[in-house]
Amino acid sequence: MMGTYSVTLEEKKRGNWGPVGGSPLSRKQSYLNYVMDMMESIMIYYGNKETKTYGLMDINPIKSWDSGKSMKEIFNSNQSTTRGSDAFRLIAGKINDFLTRADNKFSHIKIAVSPEAYNYLTSMPYSDVYDATTAMETFAKSYLAGKGPNGSTPTIEWVADPLLKANSIFNPNDFDYMIIQAPEIGGGPDNESQPTNFWATALKKFVFPVIPGMYNDQYKTLRRVAGIIAPIPAATEVWAGFGVQ
Repeated sequence: MMGTYSVTLEEKKRGNWGPVGGSPLSRKQSYLNYVMDMMESIMIYYGNKETKTYGLMDINPIKSWDSGKSMKEIFNSNQSTTRGSDAFRLIAGKINDFLTRADNKFSHIKIAVSPEAYNYLTSMPYSDVYDATTAMETFAKSYLAGKGPNGSTPTIEWVADPLLKANSIFNPNDFDYMIIQAPEIGGGPDNESQPTNFWATALKKFVFPVIPGMYNDQYKTLRRVAGIIAPIPAATEVWAGFGVQ
Protein backbone atom coordinates (compact mmCIF):
# COMPACT_ATOMS: atom_id res chain seq x y z
CA MET A 1 0.00 0.00 0.00
CA MET A 2 1.43 3.38 -1.00
CA GLY A 3 0.38 6.99 -0.62
CA THR A 4 2.06 10.16 -1.83
CA TYR A 5 1.74 13.80 -0.84
CA SER A 6 3.70 16.95 -1.62
CA VAL A 7 4.82 19.94 0.43
CA THR A 8 5.71 23.18 -1.32
CA LEU A 9 8.43 25.58 -0.27
CA GLU A 10 5.74 28.15 0.56
CA GLU A 11 4.02 25.70 2.93
CA LYS A 12 7.31 25.05 4.68
CA LYS A 13 7.89 28.77 5.14
CA ARG A 14 4.40 29.29 6.60
CA GLY A 15 5.17 27.17 9.62
CA ASN A 16 2.10 26.31 11.69
CA TRP A 17 -1.30 26.83 10.11
CA GLY A 18 -2.54 29.45 12.55
CA PRO A 19 -5.52 28.34 14.69
CA VAL A 20 -5.64 24.96 12.93
CA GLY A 21 -2.20 24.14 14.39
CA GLY A 22 0.43 21.72 13.23
CA SER A 23 2.89 21.94 10.37
CA PRO A 24 1.88 21.12 6.78
CA LEU A 25 4.18 18.11 6.78
CA SER A 26 2.77 16.58 9.98
CA ARG A 27 -0.87 17.29 9.06
CA LYS A 28 -0.57 15.79 5.58
CA GLN A 29 1.20 12.73 6.97
CA SER A 30 -1.48 12.39 9.66
CA TYR A 31 -4.26 12.47 7.05
CA LEU A 32 -2.44 9.94 4.86
CA ASN A 33 -2.07 7.64 7.87
CA TYR A 34 -5.84 7.87 8.44
CA VAL A 35 -6.57 6.96 4.80
CA MET A 36 -4.18 4.00 4.85
CA ASP A 37 -5.58 2.77 8.18
CA MET A 38 -9.10 2.90 6.71
CA MET A 39 -7.98 1.00 3.60
CA GLU A 40 -6.33 -1.61 5.82
CA SER A 41 -9.50 -1.98 7.92
CA ILE A 42 -11.52 -2.67 4.76
CA MET A 43 -8.97 -5.25 3.65
CA ILE A 44 -9.08 -7.00 7.03
CA TYR A 45 -12.75 -7.75 6.36
CA TYR A 46 -12.96 -8.08 2.59
CA GLY A 47 -9.39 -8.74 1.49
CA ASN A 48 -8.25 -7.73 -2.00
CA LYS A 49 -8.90 -10.15 -4.85
CA GLU A 50 -6.53 -8.41 -7.29
CA THR A 51 -3.51 -9.12 -5.09
CA LYS A 52 -4.93 -12.33 -3.55
CA THR A 53 -4.75 -10.73 -0.11
CA TYR A 54 -7.20 -12.61 2.08
CA GLY A 55 -9.52 -11.09 4.68
CA LEU A 56 -11.81 -12.50 7.35
CA MET A 57 -14.50 -13.24 4.77
CA ASP A 58 -12.12 -15.45 2.80
CA ILE A 59 -11.34 -17.89 5.65
CA ASN A 60 -14.54 -19.93 5.25
CA PRO A 61 -17.51 -19.85 2.84
CA ILE A 62 -20.01 -17.14 3.80
CA LYS A 63 -23.27 -18.55 5.17
CA SER A 64 -26.76 -17.19 4.45
CA TRP A 65 -28.79 -16.15 7.49
CA ASP A 66 -32.22 -17.75 7.89
CA SER A 67 -34.48 -16.33 5.20
CA GLY A 68 -37.16 -14.02 6.56
CA LYS A 69 -35.59 -13.86 10.03
CA SER A 70 -33.26 -10.90 9.83
CA MET A 71 -33.16 -8.58 12.84
CA LYS A 72 -35.03 -5.93 10.84
CA GLU A 73 -37.85 -8.34 9.99
CA ILE A 74 -38.10 -9.59 13.57
CA PHE A 75 -38.14 -6.00 14.85
CA ASN A 76 -40.91 -4.96 12.44
CA SER A 77 -42.98 -8.10 12.99
CA ASN A 78 -46.49 -7.72 14.39
CA GLN A 79 -46.93 -11.47 14.81
CA SER A 80 -44.89 -11.87 18.01
CA THR A 81 -44.88 -10.19 21.43
CA THR A 82 -41.51 -11.76 22.29
CA ARG A 83 -39.33 -10.27 19.59
CA GLY A 84 -36.26 -9.99 21.81
CA SER A 85 -36.65 -13.62 22.85
CA ASP A 86 -37.05 -14.68 19.22
CA ALA A 87 -33.86 -12.87 18.26
CA PHE A 88 -31.94 -14.20 21.27
CA ARG A 89 -32.88 -17.83 20.63
CA LEU A 90 -32.02 -17.53 16.96
CA ILE A 91 -28.58 -16.04 17.62
CA ALA A 92 -27.89 -18.31 20.60
CA GLY A 93 -28.47 -21.34 18.40
CA LYS A 94 -25.79 -20.18 15.97
CA ILE A 95 -23.34 -19.39 18.78
CA ASN A 96 -24.00 -22.76 20.44
CA ASP A 97 -23.12 -24.50 17.17
CA PHE A 98 -20.02 -22.32 16.86
CA LEU A 99 -18.87 -23.27 20.38
CA THR A 100 -19.78 -26.95 20.10
CA ARG A 101 -17.63 -27.40 17.00
CA ALA A 102 -14.66 -26.16 19.03
CA ASP A 103 -15.54 -28.26 22.13
CA ASN A 104 -16.11 -25.06 24.14
CA LYS A 105 -12.44 -24.11 23.89
CA PHE A 106 -13.30 -20.48 23.11
CA SER A 107 -13.52 -18.30 26.22
CA HIS A 108 -14.17 -14.99 24.46
CA ILE A 109 -16.27 -14.32 21.36
CA LYS A 110 -16.43 -11.08 19.36
CA ILE A 111 -19.47 -10.51 17.16
CA ALA A 112 -19.22 -7.69 14.61
CA VAL A 113 -22.48 -6.49 13.07
CA SER A 114 -23.75 -3.50 11.11
CA PRO A 115 -24.91 -0.47 13.13
CA GLU A 116 -28.50 -1.07 11.98
CA ALA A 117 -28.47 -4.66 13.25
CA TYR A 118 -26.89 -3.52 16.52
CA ASN A 119 -29.62 -0.91 17.04
CA TYR A 120 -32.35 -3.50 16.51
CA LEU A 121 -30.77 -5.75 19.14
CA THR A 122 -30.56 -2.93 21.67
CA SER A 123 -34.19 -1.87 21.21
CA MET A 124 -36.17 -5.14 20.97
CA PRO A 125 -37.73 -6.02 24.37
CA TYR A 126 -37.36 -9.63 25.41
CA SER A 127 -41.13 -9.70 25.92
CA ASP A 128 -43.66 -6.95 25.27
CA VAL A 129 -45.72 -8.19 28.24
CA TYR A 130 -43.39 -9.73 30.83
CA ASP A 131 -39.85 -8.43 30.40
CA ALA A 132 -38.59 -5.16 28.94
CA THR A 133 -34.97 -6.34 28.92
CA THR A 134 -33.54 -6.04 25.40
CA ALA A 135 -31.96 -8.92 23.50
CA MET A 136 -28.55 -7.22 23.78
CA GLU A 137 -28.84 -6.88 27.56
CA THR A 138 -29.66 -10.57 27.81
CA PHE A 139 -26.41 -11.43 26.09
CA ALA A 140 -24.49 -8.97 28.27
CA LYS A 141 -25.81 -10.45 31.52
CA SER A 142 -25.20 -14.10 30.85
CA TYR A 143 -24.86 -16.68 28.17
CA LEU A 144 -26.05 -20.22 28.75
CA ALA A 145 -23.69 -22.11 26.45
CA GLY A 146 -21.77 -25.04 27.91
CA LYS A 147 -18.85 -24.31 30.19
CA GLY A 148 -15.28 -24.82 29.11
CA PRO A 149 -12.62 -26.99 30.76
CA ASN A 150 -11.94 -24.38 33.46
CA GLY A 151 -15.63 -24.11 34.37
CA SER A 152 -16.14 -20.60 32.98
CA THR A 153 -18.79 -19.52 30.50
CA PRO A 154 -17.72 -17.60 27.37
CA THR A 155 -17.98 -13.83 27.29
CA ILE A 156 -19.75 -12.21 24.33
CA GLU A 157 -18.54 -8.87 22.94
CA TRP A 158 -20.64 -7.02 20.35
CA VAL A 159 -19.14 -4.52 17.92
CA ALA A 160 -21.10 -2.19 15.59
CA ASP A 161 -19.03 -1.58 12.47
CA PRO A 162 -20.19 0.57 9.50
CA LEU A 163 -17.91 -1.43 7.21
CA LEU A 164 -20.41 -4.30 7.42
CA LYS A 165 -23.60 -2.41 6.58
CA ALA A 166 -25.57 -2.99 3.38
CA ASN A 167 -25.75 -0.67 0.37
CA SER A 168 -22.53 1.17 1.16
CA ILE A 169 -19.27 1.90 -0.67
CA PHE A 170 -17.74 -0.95 1.33
CA ASN A 171 -20.55 -3.46 0.80
CA PRO A 172 -22.77 -2.72 -2.23
CA ASN A 173 -25.06 -5.72 -1.55
CA ASP A 174 -28.64 -5.43 -0.25
CA PHE A 175 -27.66 -7.51 2.80
CA ASP A 176 -25.29 -6.80 5.66
CA TYR A 177 -22.78 -9.09 7.33
CA MET A 178 -22.23 -10.53 10.79
CA ILE A 179 -18.84 -11.95 11.77
CA ILE A 180 -18.54 -14.32 14.74
CA GLN A 181 -14.94 -14.66 15.82
CA ALA A 182 -12.99 -16.17 18.70
CA PRO A 183 -9.68 -14.25 18.76
CA GLU A 184 -7.88 -16.76 21.01
CA ILE A 185 -7.94 -20.40 21.99
CA GLY A 186 -6.26 -22.32 24.77
CA GLY A 187 -3.69 -24.93 23.84
CA GLY A 188 -1.01 -27.12 25.32
CA PRO A 189 -0.80 -28.67 28.80
CA ASP A 190 -1.16 -25.27 30.47
CA ASN A 191 -4.04 -24.18 28.20
CA GLU A 192 -2.02 -21.13 27.14
CA SER A 193 -3.92 -18.69 24.92
CA GLN A 194 -2.89 -18.52 21.28
CA PRO A 195 -4.28 -16.41 18.42
CA THR A 196 -6.72 -18.15 16.11
CA ASN A 197 -6.20 -15.61 13.32
CA PHE A 198 -4.28 -12.38 12.89
CA TRP A 199 -3.66 -9.67 10.32
CA ALA A 200 -0.06 -9.94 9.13
CA THR A 201 1.81 -6.71 8.41
CA ALA A 202 5.35 -7.04 7.08
CA LEU A 203 6.07 -3.29 7.23
CA LYS A 204 3.78 -0.93 9.14
CA LYS A 205 5.07 2.43 7.90
CA PHE A 206 8.05 3.66 5.92
CA VAL A 207 8.15 7.35 4.93
CA PHE A 208 10.72 8.62 2.45
CA PRO A 209 11.17 11.58 0.03
CA VAL A 210 10.51 10.77 -3.62
CA ILE A 211 11.25 13.83 -5.74
CA PRO A 212 13.17 16.60 -3.97
CA GLY A 213 12.80 19.87 -5.88
CA MET A 214 13.43 23.57 -5.56
CA TYR A 215 9.77 24.37 -4.89
CA ASN A 216 7.86 21.11 -4.46
CA ASP A 217 8.95 18.06 -2.42
CA GLN A 218 7.07 14.76 -2.62
CA TYR A 219 6.92 12.19 0.16
CA LYS A 220 5.77 8.60 -0.11
CA THR A 221 4.46 6.32 2.65
CA LEU A 222 4.84 2.58 2.12
CA ARG A 223 3.04 -0.21 3.99
CA ARG A 224 3.32 -3.92 3.23
CA VAL A 225 0.54 -6.28 4.36
CA ALA A 226 0.29 -10.04 3.98
CA GLY A 227 -3.41 -10.52 4.76
CA ILE A 228 -5.21 -12.68 7.30
CA ILE A 229 -3.34 -15.69 8.67
CA ALA A 230 -5.85 -18.20 10.08
CA PRO A 231 -4.31 -21.35 11.57
CA ILE A 232 -7.70 -22.25 13.10
CA PRO A 233 -10.42 -21.62 10.47
CA ALA A 234 -13.18 -22.84 12.81
CA ALA A 235 -12.67 -19.71 14.94
CA THR A 236 -14.27 -17.45 12.30
CA GLU A 237 -17.79 -17.55 10.90
CA VAL A 238 -19.41 -15.04 8.53
CA TRP A 239 -23.17 -14.68 8.01
CA ALA A 240 -24.83 -12.68 5.23
CA GLY A 241 -28.21 -11.05 5.85
CA PHE A 242 -28.17 -11.01 9.66
CA GLY A 243 -29.43 -7.45 10.12
CA VAL A 244 -31.11 -6.80 6.78
CA GLN A 245 -31.66 -9.00 3.74
